Parts: sequence; C-alpha cells; structure tokens
Amino acid sequence: MQKKTFRPNGIASGARAVRSNQTRDYPVDRLVEVTGYDLASATMYARDVSNNVNLKVKIAQREGGNLAAPAADKKWSGNRIDIKMQDAIPVGEWVVLERCQGNQKVMEGGKSVLPITANWVVNVGRPDPNNPKVFNALMTVKAYRNAVTSVQVWEDKAIDINDQASIAVLGDKFDEVLTAFKNREPVIRHGIQFRLLKQIEEAKGDKPPVYQVVNASNTLDWFREEDAPEEDIGQPLSKAQFFDFVNAYMDYVYGPEDESEPGLFPKEEFEKLRIEIMPYKVIRAGSIQFNPNLAIAEPEAGRPPSILYQLANTPTRYSLDDPTLFVGQNWGVRGIAQLVPDQVEKVNGQLKEVKVNLIKRLFVHGVRANILGMVSTSDGARPKVHPELDRQVEASLTNEAGVDNAGLVQSSGDVLGGAGVVGMEFDGGFGDMPPPVVAPPVEKVPAPVAPAPVAAPPVESVTPAAAPATGGSRFGRSRGNSSL
Repeated sequence: MQKKTFRPNGIASGARAVRSNQTRDYPVDRLVEVTGYDLASATMYARDVSNNVNLKVKIAQREGGNLAAPAADKKWSGNRIDIKMQDAIPVGEWVVLERCQGNQKVMEGGKSVLPITANWVVNVGRPDPNNPKVFNALMTVKAYRNAVTSVQVWEDKAIDINDQASIAVLGDKFDEVLTAFKNREPVIRHGIQFRLLKQIEEAKGDKPPVYQVVNASNTLDWFREEDAPEEDIGQPLSKAQFFDFVNAYMDYVYGPEDESEPGLFPKEEFEKLRIEIMPYKVIRAGSIQFNPNLAIAEPEAGRPPSILYQLANTPTRYSLDDPTLFVGQNWGVRGIAQLVPDQVEKVNGQLKEVKVNLIKRLFVHGVRANILGMVSTSDGARPKVHPELDRQVEASLTNEAGVDNAGLVQSSGDVLGGAGVVGMEFDGGFGDMPPPVVAPPVEKVPAPVAPAPVAAPPVESVTPAAAPATGGSRFGRSRGNSSL
C-alpha cells in the first residue's frame, strides 16, 4: 500500500517543485571576533566564534588588484585591511568574512593559526549576549514571488521520539509562543519536522550503526482549519496539537494500534526504525522594498542561479511512495543570519524598547545539502539521506554537471544571493559599496501550492487551542514497543 507524504489536516502543504536546478559547493562565510591587526602586511587576526579557531585573514586578490575607491561615510563594509578599517572595526567587534578559503593550519607565535583569504568584510557590531542579533545556524528558507519570506533556523541535533523529557519541554515552548501570539506580542514561532531513520549498517567495533532517512513529514509550524473562514488566518501550533501530531506520525509509520492499516515497513523491520523530531524556529523576513538583500533573481542565461535561489528552489521528496517534489524549507546551509535591530518607541509618554524579530541579511556561502541529513541524530551522528528523497535532478543535468553523490557541484557566482553581493561584484576601499539591486517583480517558478501565512498579524479572534496534553503510552511505540 502506497502512502502519500505525512501532512496533518490544517497544515499547509509545502511548495511543490515543477523544475530542477543545480547547486554548488562554495567557499564559506565566517562570523568572527576581531583580535588584532598587522597593517604593514594588510592582515587582520580574528577568532571564529563557532569553533574558536584562530584566523589570519587577508583579502583575496582580484585580477588587477583591489582598487581603491573614493571615500564614503558608510564604515561598515569593505575589502581593504588598512587604518580606515582598523578605526571603524576595533578589536572586539564582530564581522562577517565573506567567501573565505583556506584549510591548512600553521604554527605562529606558539599557537595554531588558520591562514585564510576573504572577499569582503562586513561589520556586524559588538553582540549583546542577552539579545543576539547575529548568529551561526543551520538554516533553510521559504520564498514567494522572488523574495525570501521566512528563514527556518534548525537545532543541530534531533530529538528521539522516546525522549519524553525533551518532548515535554518542546511542547511547553509551543504553548508559550501561542500565548504570546494571542496577546499580540512579537514572537518567533517554533516548528518541527518528523523524520524516519532506518538502520542500514550494523555497528562495527567502535563505529556506531549507520542510519538512513527514509521518510519525513511536511514542516509543521502553523495551523489553520481547512474549512476555516477566510478571515481566520490560523495560529502557531499548541502543545496539544504537537502531541497529536506525534501520535499521528507514529500511526503513519507503524500503522494504528488496532492494526487496521499497515505501516510503512513490515513488522520484522520495526527494530531497525527510529523516529526523530527536528525542531526549528521561524523568523520572518522584511519586505524586499526596504531590504533588497533578500530578493531572489531568476537565473540569467549562461549563469548559475544564486544561492538563495538554490535554497528556495531545490526539489526533494519526503516519501519513497509519493513522487511529489517539494521546494523551500528543505535545502539547508550552515549560514549566518543578521536580524533587524530592536526599536525604541514612545508608549504613554515613555520610551520603550520594542523587539523586532525580522531577518535583515543572510550570509549563505557554504556547503549546501538536504536538511534531513544536516541535522544530527539524537546521539550525535550524521544520517545519510535516501537517494530518492535527496535532490532530484534530470539525468541529463546530472551527467553534464558532474553532480556527486552529495548533490553538490562547483559554482561561480551570485547575482542576488543576499550574501556576497557586495564583495563579489565590486572592488572598493573600506566603507564603499555599490547601490543595491532589486529583483524585478516576476513570478517565481515553481509557485507554492496553497502557501501558508508567513506573518502573524494581529487578529481580533483566534481559534482557541485545545487543553494541554501529555505524552501517553503511544510515545513508547518506536522500535516495535507498544508500551512504555
């Protein structure tokens, strides 16, 4: 019996793919803290905040050299390490180094240092640890009409379906967000995606068993009754709905407890299966009218598509039995997100800080792959993704482009990638940048089928959530166990 992709009623379907595109392995963007300068050699010293690696940074030379440009008042980006940069970005500031290359460490001054080159330096300020506005993360994007509408920020590690303590904590987060939404407070909503792992190799000595992703649900973060009136936009998930979805996906995988329907695999294979939950957060993107960095240009003839285009349009599948291809929220990268600063507004005659949870800019150069394989398992391993669920490309494109098993090929540039636009197409002194380019309002292909709302505007009434639920005995059904 064939089963379509798991999608509960009230959850909008993901955008369906109608064409394929290619992706490429890229140099990486790094978020670093500046630790020093050697202006005589045009060198910056820095610490990578994601792994504490010490870096020795030089600017990659362009053909003809890095040309000086007229002075400008903007002092937050550039590609010349000089006194002007040192004055604008003192030691202790954080910057994003775009399109870094270099992987051979050396010993210098008694410590290990990684020499790298970068194409561009973007100052993102001194971070507030209590309110981070720039961070590294696994991320995917959702797009509509040639623009990023939201970014999904994924946890590095999944939750096992039997980890009731972690599931309970996650359930509480859903209710917290729902309460804030009803109170018309700014929220970053939570979402989940289920994935099914199947053991394909036994443990050997110190090597753990190898798992492969063989099924996944739709992404689940917004609920709206399918017969709801037009003015009812829906709401974030509740804890009760989350637990209902957990049980429903277990029925989908193993079959109902009354065995009225078969599961995805024969009973004798249940011991090789494990269900995991991949949590993520949804951060909305601002309008490209004010933020062209999040525009997505259609690929030009003879040029590779931008990274954002690839993230938004790479087709994958969620089920071995369902040929439907989906785009968006599925192709991931370990990137850097910068949020819009919070605002200060006058409320009842007093100044009050108002949180603004909007994406300002994305830095997405790096290895890109199916998010189902990028999120580690609950025990810290990296699963493989079944080829039928991975990036789907036409055979002719695969042969001509030389796509490897990871679905990554080499690329050569962005048009409007939202990251690297400045450093890739412009040579200038520190503080100078070209005028932004805005993508034309052309319908993106593929267009999403029944797209879910990406914003949560205030509404007069919200469908009340069901009473909070607790995980019952169904949580213990994985691996063929019918009770806790």
